[in-house]
Amino acid sequence: MHVLKKQTDISLKLIDKMDKVDQIGEGGCTALIWACLNGLSEVAFKLIEKMNKINQVSNLGRTALYRACIRGLSDVVFKLIDKMDKVDQIDTYGRTVLMVACDE
Repeated sequence: MHVLKKQTDISLKLIDKMDKVDQIGEGGCTALIWACLNGLSEVAFKLIEKMNKINQVSNLGRTALYRACIRGLSDVVFKLIDKMDKVDQIDTYGRTVLMVACDE
């Protein structure tokens, strides 16, 4: 858990210092997708407030919402549902966020 706390602290500091946090990186992922994938709820909340591209879809067809559902980050899931334009994205395996939420 100590490593997770350090990741969160460093990420939050960087978000405060950066003008642009919407960059799309490897695999079509944003920092928000990575934060959700790694279970960093506090980081995800800060990114949701600062980002314009919360609807970004990775090369696998997965969004931050999809990743937050997989990790069980219900507080982040509810925030993303309220903020996102589209929540019915289908990934490359034909799965929707609803399917993931029901499965996990």
